[in-house]
Amino acid sequence: NFDFKTVKEGETIVHTFTYTNTGAEVLNIDSVISTSNCITVTAYTSGSVQPGGQGTVEVSLNTKGRTGTFNKAVFIHSNSANGKIPLYLKGTSINSAGGMHPEDTGK
Repeated sequence: NFDFKTVKEGETIVHTFTYTNTGAEVLNIDSVISTSNCITVTAYTSGSVQPGGQGTVEVSLNTKGRTGTFNKAVFIHSNSANGKIPLYLKGTSINSAGGMHPEDTGK
Protein backbone atom coordinates (compact mmCIF):
# COMPACT_ATOMS: atom_id res chain seq x y z
CA ASN A 1 0.00 0.00 0.00
CA PHE A 2 1.12 3.54 -0.73
CA ASP A 3 -0.36 6.62 0.94
CA PHE A 4 0.47 9.77 -1.01
CA LYS A 5 -1.05 11.89 1.81
CA THR A 6 -2.39 15.24 0.54
CA VAL A 7 -1.58 16.74 -2.86
CA LYS A 8 -2.99 19.58 -4.92
CA GLU A 9 -5.46 18.71 -7.68
CA GLY A 10 -3.68 18.46 -11.02
CA GLU A 11 -0.52 16.80 -9.69
CA THR A 12 0.60 13.45 -11.05
CA ILE A 13 1.87 11.03 -8.43
CA VAL A 14 4.37 8.36 -9.53
CA HIS A 15 5.16 5.43 -7.27
CA THR A 16 7.08 2.18 -7.69
CA PHE A 17 5.87 -0.81 -5.67
CA THR A 18 8.44 -3.53 -4.95
CA TYR A 19 7.29 -7.05 -4.14
CA THR A 20 9.03 -10.31 -3.21
CA ASN A 21 8.09 -13.79 -4.37
CA THR A 22 7.75 -15.50 -0.97
CA GLY A 23 6.52 -18.75 -2.49
CA ALA A 24 8.47 -21.91 -3.28
CA GLU A 25 7.56 -21.80 -6.99
CA VAL A 26 8.40 -19.43 -9.82
CA LEU A 27 5.91 -16.54 -9.95
CA ASN A 28 4.75 -15.89 -13.51
CA ILE A 29 3.45 -12.35 -14.04
CA ASP A 30 0.81 -12.25 -16.76
CA SER A 31 -0.31 -8.62 -16.54
CA VAL A 32 -0.90 -5.66 -14.24
CA ILE A 33 -4.33 -4.03 -14.55
CA SER A 34 -5.56 -0.70 -13.19
CA THR A 35 -9.03 -0.35 -11.69
CA SER A 36 -9.34 3.32 -12.61
CA ASN A 37 -8.80 5.51 -15.66
CA CYS A 38 -6.82 7.97 -13.50
CA ILE A 39 -4.13 5.32 -12.81
CA THR A 40 -1.66 4.25 -15.47
CA VAL A 41 0.63 1.25 -15.09
CA THR A 42 3.80 2.71 -16.61
CA ALA A 43 6.13 -0.28 -16.12
CA TYR A 44 6.26 -3.65 -14.40
CA THR A 45 8.40 -6.75 -14.09
CA SER A 46 6.93 -9.17 -16.59
CA GLY A 47 7.65 -12.85 -17.00
CA SER A 48 9.09 -14.95 -14.21
CA VAL A 49 10.19 -14.00 -10.71
CA GLN A 50 12.19 -16.71 -8.98
CA PRO A 51 11.46 -17.73 -5.36
CA GLY A 52 12.98 -15.04 -3.14
CA GLY A 53 13.29 -12.74 -6.14
CA GLN A 54 11.80 -9.28 -6.45
CA GLY A 55 9.76 -7.43 -9.02
CA THR A 56 8.39 -3.93 -9.40
CA VAL A 57 5.24 -2.19 -10.56
CA GLU A 58 5.41 1.51 -11.42
CA VAL A 59 2.15 3.46 -11.53
CA SER A 60 1.13 7.06 -12.03
CA LEU A 61 -2.00 8.64 -10.59
CA ASN A 62 -3.32 11.73 -12.39
CA THR A 63 -5.35 13.99 -10.09
CA LYS A 64 -6.30 16.52 -12.79
CA GLY A 65 -9.98 17.40 -12.33
CA ARG A 66 -10.27 15.13 -9.28
CA THR A 67 -10.52 16.21 -5.65
CA GLY A 68 -11.32 14.29 -2.52
CA THR A 69 -10.14 11.07 -0.92
CA PHE A 70 -8.74 8.32 -3.14
CA ASN A 71 -8.44 4.60 -2.51
CA LYS A 72 -7.50 2.97 -5.83
CA ALA A 73 -5.92 -0.33 -6.79
CA VAL A 74 -3.96 -2.08 -9.49
CA PHE A 75 -3.87 -5.87 -9.65
CA ILE A 76 -0.94 -8.13 -10.51
CA HIS A 77 -2.36 -11.10 -12.43
CA SER A 78 -0.16 -14.16 -11.94
CA ASN A 79 -0.02 -17.87 -11.26
CA SER A 80 -0.08 -17.26 -7.48
CA ALA A 81 -2.63 -19.07 -5.33
CA ASN A 82 -4.60 -15.80 -5.12
CA GLY A 83 -4.57 -15.33 -8.88
CA LYS A 84 -4.42 -11.58 -8.55
CA ILE A 85 -2.55 -9.49 -6.01
CA PRO A 86 -3.83 -5.99 -5.16
CA LEU A 87 -1.60 -2.95 -4.74
CA TYR A 88 -3.36 0.08 -3.23
CA LEU A 89 -2.84 3.83 -3.58
CA LYS A 90 -4.63 6.18 -1.24
CA GLY A 91 -4.58 9.84 -0.31
CA THR A 92 -6.38 13.12 -0.74
CA SER A 93 -6.38 15.62 -3.59
CA ILE A 94 -7.33 19.19 -2.63
CA ASN A 95 -8.46 22.07 -4.82
CA SER A 96 -5.42 23.61 -6.54
CA ALA A 97 -6.95 27.09 -6.11
CA GLY A 98 -6.19 26.88 -2.41
CA GLY A 99 -9.06 24.86 -0.96
CA MET A 100 -8.13 23.42 2.40
CA HIS A 101 -8.66 19.96 3.75
CA PRO A 102 -9.23 19.73 7.56
CA GLU A 103 -5.94 17.86 7.87
CA ASP A 104 -4.12 20.95 6.48
CA THR A 105 -5.56 23.28 9.14
CA GLY A 106 -4.23 21.21 12.02
CA LYS A 107 -7.73 20.34 13.27
